[in-house]
Amino acid sequence: MDTIAYISVDNASMINAWKDLKFGDEMLLSDGNGDFTKAVSCELDLSDKPIGLGVRSKRYAMHVKDGVVKILN
Repeated sequence: MDTIAYISVDNASMINAWKDLKFGDEMLLSDGNGDFTKAVSCELDLSDKPIGLGVRSKRYAMHVKDGVVKILN
C-alpha cells in the first residue's frame, strides 16, 4: 500500500491543527527540530529575513521504496 506523508518543520500541536482540514489517508508529520529536513539537505535558513522565521524546510517531493530514497526533487 502506498502512503503519502507531509512533513513540516513545526511542532506537533500545529500539525494536529492542520489535521482538522480532513486530509484523508495522508500522514501529517512533525519535524519540530528540523532533524529530518537537515538529514535530506532540504533546510532553508530564514533567520536573517525581516521577520526572522528561523530554519524551515524547502518544498520537495520524495519517493521512498522499501526505506530507500529513489527520487528527491
